[in-house]
Amino acid sequence: YERQLIEVWEEGKRVSKGDLIARFDPAPVFLHMQTLTNTILRLTNDYLADRVDFDIKIYNFEVEWSNAMERLKMYELSMETLKFESEFRKAVAEAQYRQAKLDVDNAKRRIEQTKYQKDYLGRRRLGWIRYQWELVARDEGYLKQYEVAAAIDSIAVYPLLTFGGMYRKAAIGDFLEYGREFMRLPAFSTSVVRLYLEERVINRVKPGTPARLKLRSFPDAKLSG
Repeated sequence: YERQLIEVWEEGKRVSKGDLIARFDPAPVFLHMQTLTNTILRLTNDYLADRVDFDIKIYNFEVEWSNAMERLKMYELSMETLKFESEFRKAVAEAQYRQAKLDVDNAKRRIEQTKYQKDYLGRRRLGWIRYQWELVARDEGYLKQYEVAAAIDSIAVYPLLTFGGMYRKAAIGDFLEYGREFMRLPAFSTSVVRLYLEERVINRVKPGTPARLKLRSFPDAKLSG
């Protein structure tokens, strides 16, 4: 998210560790969270509606299976009583029996297929719902980044930034991408000395060279670093 500054600490003012020194507008995050919530509601309603539809289909197929089982039992009894009847009547009864058995198998297969579809589609929808909740949790984590607290006791300093080809300091209303530096809190636990060296000795100085300083204002004080 691109973040808009809505509150900043006054430059040059001392800050204490934990002070709120900047705040960004969280409206885009809240808008995205609302979109996610609406998606979760829609997916949940679809999930429940699918469950009801599948349960109705399964009930209807179970009724078909029960009726087919009744017909199958009836034709089984009919074939027992037609042992001494004509071949034609026995053939008709046998055909009815085979059809009833086929109806039983078909109804059972439809029940199993519908239960599988119910389970498969339900797991997919629940997976999408869980994923949307994970995105909501991620946005809640983003919200914590929209308030900046001072990590140390210091003074607020604003460096120059580039805005549309111009150099200036960040101000309320500016849009800043995540991770862009807009404020500095110098650490005063260590001291920095700025001095000028003559050109004839500059080549003998490099990072890490031990230094011993003597101040004119405090001749008895000896500083090293």
